[in-house]
Amino acid sequence: PYDWPIAIHLLAKGAINIDEMITKKYPLTEWRKAFDKVMEGNEIKVMIESNPEEFTD
Repeated sequence: PYDWPIAIHLLAKGAINIDEMITKKYPLTEWRKAFDKVMEGNEIKVMIESNPEEFTD
């Protein structure tokens, strides 16, 4: 529980490049595929986008 404030602070000031942590992005309609890929070990950390137009690559 004590790690969250530190993590949020580091993310907010740009000290952590989160794009390098995400291995794949999936639209919300493919949420099952995203979970399956993680469980199969094919992906490490995925982002499920609720509205892909809000995000840029």
